[in-house]
Amino acid sequence: MEPQRQLRGRDTRCQSALWSGLVVSLLVTTAAPAQRGGAFSAQATDLVSQLARKHQVLKSLRCQLVTESAVPGGWATTRQELHFLAPDRFKLVTLSDDDPLAEKTVSLSFGQESYFVPEQTPLVRRWPRNLFLDWGTMAGGPANVAGFGTDFDSLKAQYGGKVLGRDKVLDRETVRLILTANDPGMALAKDLVSTESTKYWTQFAVFKLPTYQRPPEVRLSVDQERGTVLRREHYRNGRLVLSATATETKELSPGLFFPTRFEVRDARGALVERVSYEGLELNPSVDESLFVLKHDTRAVTEDVELEKVSAYRDRTGKAPDDVSAGYNLLLALLRHEQDYTAALEGLEKLAQ
Repeated sequence: MEPQRQLRGRDTRCQSALWSGLVVSLLVTTAAPAQRGGAFSAQATDLVSQLARKHQVLKSLRCQLVTESAVPGGWATTRQELHFLAPDRFKLVTLSDDDPLAEKTVSLSFGQESYFVPEQTPLVRRWPRNLFLDWGTMAGGPANVAGFGTDFDSLKAQYGGKVLGRDKVLDRETVRLILTANDPGMALAKDLVSTESTKYWTQFAVFKLPTYQRPPEVRLSVDQERGTVLRREHYRNGRLVLSATATETKELSPGLFFPTRFEVRDARGALVERVSYEGLELNPSVDESLFVLKHDTRAVTEDVELEKVSAYRDRTGKAPDDVSAGYNLLLALLRHEQDYTAALEGLEKLAQ
């Protein structure tokens, strides 16, 4: 694949991944100094408490998450099987994808760990936090607000909140909940990209990209009577980045309404995705063994949020054959110390 196309593909699919899957790029940030968003106001606290009470009946969910993404000449459809066990166990399994080059994957989160497991590529990515409860990725689609309404404590730990203004969505009166990140985690991400390769040698380039660990500001339009989030908007520097608006809802149980279809638009208002939740089952029997990590034992595990270089040097010293530790060491050399020479040498050794 040509390097230009490689980079373009990464950019376009990252936007889609915000809603329908984990952001699996190697663009990893180092947190910037905290930018306090403040505490929740009394009104915002009352609103969140109302939402939590409405969702107390929700213990588990199962459905197919269907994402239609705009592509030149039409739409590309991805189907994923979604399993959720409150408050923090999620699993997304790719069922089908219109992209012939796309690989089937499993995204898994439990407690404070998350994994992305490709079906064929021997590289498992690991995060030391629950991405399904993180506003930066929000896997599980735009309806996944605070663990489908079951874990607002995680939301309040990341954001300050206030109620400001009203809106109308699907002919329903809504109140506006404004969330401001306590620490957006903005930093300059660094990565390696293979620009040219032959049988005997590989050429790499380093690029840098400013990125956020989570959206600095999120605005939710909440149907207070039904306890349903009908619109969510992500802002950066006061400007709209993405929005998702519900176009259909379904009453899963008396008084519990779930948004089943969304339209996702970019900053210019262009429709970029249609997301739907099909075959929704409320409180199906879900075995906890479903959320046990299973992967090829020969696969390399990448720490997407890296530890210090010294930690990986210590591990490789104690276990020289630990390929995962060696792989994370070279990434840490690149991202933490900008030691490109040592990183490239380590990459060549691993490739051999």
